[in-house]
Amino acid sequence: MPYTAKQSSSSRLIGLVATVLIQAGIVYALVTGLANKVVEVVKGPVETKIIEEIKDETPPPPPPPPPPPQTVQPPPFVPPVEVNIDTPPPPSPTPVATTKPPVVVPPTAPVAPAAPPAPAASPVKLDPASFTRYQPEYPSASSRLGEEGRVAFVVYCDASGRVTDAKIVESSGHDRLDEAVVRQAQRGVWKCTAETQDGKSLATWSSTKMAYRFQLKDAR
Repeated sequence: MPYTAKQSSSSRLIGLVATVLIQAGIVYALVTGLANKVVEVVKGPVETKIIEEIKDETPPPPPPPPPPPQTVQPPPFVPPVEVNIDTPPPPSPTPVATTKPPVVVPPTAPVAPAAPPAPAASPVKLDPASFTRYQPEYPSASSRLGEEGRVAFVVYCDASGRVTDAKIVESSGHDRLDEAVVRQAQRGVWKCTAETQDGKSLATWSSTKMAYRFQLKDAR
């Protein structure tokens, strides 16, 4: 028999013997209950536990304190430097020799005689005789209504010596009475002395006021 065939038959024999031994061991185990114990150990209770996460209860560190306020220091006061400038004195004027011309005294002119003063202007004067003769007419409406009062006025005297107008300076308080005086003056029946200046008659307003009082007893 060759060597290779002997080696192959030996290997088969060894494998067969090993298989028989393993099967014999399994049978023995089943008989003795070893397998049951192994199963019970494997089937033992399995305990499960939930492990909670441990929270860190350490308080957080306090925040850092704020930085101290920065105070801006004002710049140091530096006093201004006083500079004294000496002003030079003004130069003294140089004396100049001046020769004054001789003073000529003009001859004295003869003094002319002073002119005679101009004659003073005479004011306007109302003729009392004509004023008394031609009294202002009492308005009938004023008589019925019982209107009375004093009228002060100035007259306009023309160069011929007649009164041609009047102007009220103090009212009687009633227009009808005031207008009666003006109408009477405009009639030209009152006579007057005209104002004169340098010997000439002038037409002008009187500078002195006249007055007339309306009374109900004089009403016609």
